[in-house]
Amino acid sequence: LLDELRSGIVVAIIGPRFETHLLAAVAALPPTWEESLWRLEEAGFVYLLRSLPQTVYAFRHALGQEAIYASLSEKRRKAMHRQVGEAIERLYPERLGERVADLAHHFDRADVDRKALHYLLQEGEQALAAYLNDEAVRAFQRALARLQKDLLSTDVEQVPVARQRLAALSGMGKAQLVIGDYEDANTTLGRALE
Repeated sequence: LLDELRSGIVVAIIGPRFETHLLAAVAALPPTWEESLWRLEEAGFVYLLRSLPQTVYAFRHALGQEAIYASLSEKRRKAMHRQVGEAIERLYPERLGERVADLAHHFDRADVDRKALHYLLQEGEQALAAYLNDEAVRAFQRALARLQKDLLSTDVEQVPVARQRLAALSGMGKAQLVIGDYEDANTTLGRALE
């Protein structure tokens, strides 16, 4: 039962869909961890989404994942999000571009400011390029929130922060223009010129 609980907690942090090798990289699971996952599947908590090229499971009900996630302390959630983000970087060093949204999510939730900002800006740019403009706006907004913290800090070199702020504001302004949100785009792009 302990193995099932440990697996359930880690997969709740990873997200509604999770790869088994990522789960194994993050959780300190015993050699029988796959049996624990099968028991979670038999109990109806998760189901096999696909087995090739990598085994991916998903929560059967979003409420299950949300309930487990909500039961964790904020400190524990942050630590686990950081572990997941770092595991993704380790497991996919040559494919980080494909995992930008996951990395942005986990480092943002972990409050790892520099990495969160880096991946949030990339996520916004990728969303813009894919014409996912609402997602781009959200990513750039989250990046700007991180930058606001940096601007208030006295130990941060201001030149990179100013460049990142410009990238976030101009990217968000572009997305707002495409969406047709001209008033907000005007305001956002005006802020970029300040």
